Amino acid sequence: MSRTIKELVVFVASPSDVAEERDQLEDVVTELNDSVFDRQNVRLSLVRWETHAYPGFGPDPQEVINEQIGSEYDIFLGILWSRIGTRTKKAESGTIEEFNSAYKKWKDCPSKIKIMIYFKNQAVDPYSLDIEQFKSVKAFKSGLPEKGGLHWSYSSTSDFVSLARKHLIKAVNELLVDANDGAKLTKNHIEEESETETQVDDEEGLLDLLDKWENCFDVIGGIIGSYTKSISDLGGDVNQAVEHLNAIGAVDDLPGRKSAKRIINSLATKLDLFANVLDSDTPVLDEAFAEAISALDKGIEIAPDFGQEGIDGIKQSRDDLLSFLDTMGYALGPIDGMQASVDSLPRVTSRFNHSRKKASQALGNLSQCLRSAMDQMDASLALIDDYE
Repeated sequence: MSRTIKELVVFVASPSDVAEERDQLEDVVTELNDSVFDRQNVRLSLVRWETHAYPGFGPDPQEVINEQIGSEYDIFLGILWSRIGTRTKKAESGTIEEFNSAYKKWKDCPSKIKIMIYFKNQAVDPYSLDIEQFKSVKAFKSGLPEKGGLHWSYSSTSDFVSLARKHLIKAVNELLVDANDGAKLTKNHIEEESETETQVDDEEGLLDLLDKWENCFDVIGGIIGSYTKSISDLGGDVNQAVEHLNAIGAVDDLPGRKSAKRIINSLATKLDLFANVLDSDTPVLDEAFAEAISALDKGIEIAPDFGQEGIDGIKQSRDDLLSFLDTMGYALGPIDGMQASVDSLPRVTSRFNHSRKKASQALGNLSQCLRSAMDQMDASLALIDDYE
């Protein structure tokens, strides 16, 4: 079935001291495109000067970047920590000049752009701190409320990943609502063959309900399949981290401790990203289960109205239901196994302990979601068997 995909552009602006966050944002956008936004027929495109600009000449380097990147973006995402950046001809830094451009666009038409500003509040090494740069960051931050701006703070890269993911989902949903109200998104739309759907308020019939049941479970199957792969990948990351830690040996020496901490922090970030995915998608999965089971139960209820043909149609769904129950049963094994593996990881740092607990809770919620759905499906099977 053809569909229309909306492409929304995210422009990220920041000085060099938050390069890690910029890189992590790439992973966040990729993951959202493959999961949440794919189901919404939306695709995010991340624009960064280092990936979208190229060598050139102009009044100054920032003007070259502005000309090449343009202003056709839907979300402006700014990140600041201890540095404001290098002064340009028009502003205190390239980041500030880019913000000013986005702010002007927002003032002209607030429904066409979302501006998201983040400040890192992690402690800075006093020996590398540029006091004047830091003062400029504080001045910019204190001036945002006067412009009507609400900013967000974070303490670590993993916190930023979690916040950015949640906030991007909300921002995209609001842009889509505004677009439906008549505001236009940017020109970056991919218009595939469109189909007009007629809205009807009549009660769904048996064929409608069976189609909904099948469509919902196609979606559910895709989500569970992606979970299985993510769990497998995380298992590989955990095993690799443990092997590296074992290879380092004793951590009572300084080099050993530093190497161990790097490995642990890297795994903590992966655990956080994994947990964020589950925390976001498990409610979607739960809702899809509810819709699918509701459609099936309504179909079972009205099937006798169509005589033996209707009953036969419902009975045919029984085999599909049994097959899906088997699939879910197989999926529970890796989920429960991964939760046990995460719970058994050593409590080495406070950050890692937090990430470990967060991932375990997310896996537990997913397991509970599947088990609850399986119980409801067993009840649906009993209703079908009453026709025997």
